[in-house]
Amino acid sequence: MLGNDIIDLREVLATGQAKRPGFKERICLDMELKPLNTQFSEEYCIWLLWAIKESAYKYYIQAGGQPLFAPKKFQFQPKAIATKLISGLTHTPAGSVHSVVYLSGDYLRAESWSMTLPHPSIHRHLYFLDATTTKGKSKQLKYLIGKQLGAELGYQAEDISIQKDYRQVPYLFHRKQQLPYSISLSHHGTWGLFSYLQENSPSLG
Repeated sequence: MLGNDIIDLREVLATGQAKRPGFKERICLDMELKPLNTQFSEEYCIWLLWAIKESAYKYYIQAGGQPLFAPKKFQFQPKAIATKLISGLTHTPAGSVHSVVYLSGDYLRAESWSMTLPHPSIHRHLYFLDATTTKGKSKQLKYLIGKQLGAELGYQAEDISIQKDYRQVPYLFHRKQQLPYSISLSHHGTWGLFSYLQENSPSLG
């Protein structure tokens, strides 16, 4: 199981959304911000926590968790803080997961995965999206994923598809056959992110 998220920093910082009254309080706790504030601005910290929590939430849903919007129930505990990467544990309503967020001046990209896989071989691809609508970006991202994965796996791009179940959990297919990968995809602003790994652990740690 695997969850990811990407945030276009230029877009969110331009809106100033994280500075609006009550936004921070809905997303995170002061104890989550405190260790991060020593190196980054509060606004930046709020968005990196958002990315981490969203990636952990996607994992939680894949592992059978019940849908909810409660970011403060997903609490991040950092283990290592550096200028390019922050790693730690995210405690969810159903257990804990490993989480990491990669830092860039243009975007934040986060991934969360099972506690039973301390060092998984996660493959990831970052895409620049020029579509102008949310639907268009989703379609473009899936097209680019199919094209790249088709080449990597030796399939025709048109034979690769991503289908979601009734809980919106995505699965990768070659024609009508489900492939044995845990996948997660995200897009925001001009960025798209696709992460995948060989399916291994079905439950939260």
